[in-house]
Amino acid sequence: MAKACGKIILSGEHGVVYGYPAIAQCIDRSVFVKVIPRGEPGLYFEPPNVKLRTLNSELFKQIAPKLVELFGPEISHLCFQVQSDIPPGSGLGSSAALSVALVRAIFEHNHEVLSQSDTVQYALELEKIFHGNPSGVDHTTIAAQSLIWFHQGRFENIRCLNPLHFRISTTATQAGTRALITAVRRNFEKNPRHIQTLFENIACITFQMRDAIESNDRSAVGALMTKNHFLLQDLGVSTPELDRLCESAKQEGALGAKLTGAGGGGSVIALF
Repeated sequence: MAKACGKIILSGEHGVVYGYPAIAQCIDRSVFVKVIPRGEPGLYFEPPNVKLRTLNSELFKQIAPKLVELFGPEISHLCFQVQSDIPPGSGLGSSAALSVALVRAIFEHNHEVLSQSDTVQYALELEKIFHGNPSGVDHTTIAAQSLIWFHQGRFENIRCLNPLHFRISTTATQAGTRALITAVRRNFEKNPRHIQTLFENIACITFQMRDAIESNDRSAVGALMTKNHFLLQDLGVSTPELDRLCESAKQEGALGAKLTGAGGGGSVIALF
């Protein structure tokens, strides 16, 4: 059985789509994929849990031909059993984790060695089904299984002396990544100077956050997370519920809190 973790973005969402840097790390929620050979032709997906059933069957129908295109017709007699504890639309990388887990499961089934770079490339092709033109930060973080600095398709691990511990709060509203990216793009076209300034300010926070992480300054990391959230509010991707969760976390002693992922719903991360 293959496994892929979820992810959170500490800084840089949305700006990363336009070539600005982002910081992201994997989390201890995962997607599991088991490959079972079948006698009759046709790829089959069996999502046994409720969370994955909400990932509509039309997407699975699109994934099947893409897998044949990527890995050849010999995989067309396979069944993929999928289990997940990452809610779809939570901003925690459910689609990217599914993409990485599928790739790993196929290579595992074929008894082939899978490099990290191949994982990223194959998963990117599957991610395009979900998000059209993804930045790459989600599946790259998941493939790397670490805390990373991502910039224009390349990544490097960030030196972190002590692990950062986050509380994740997920709203009932699913985040529509593709729709939110489109909305931000439209705003960019209408008011390029303002949106560009927001992206540049978020990028500045991202650089400062890397320095804070590498110098083990947790208080600074938390403060930068909160500043990042305010900029995401200005970008128009937060919601009253996300704002409320951030404020509640800070009242409970969090060093900082922000939405993570596309926004419009999804999740908040708080550093304790």
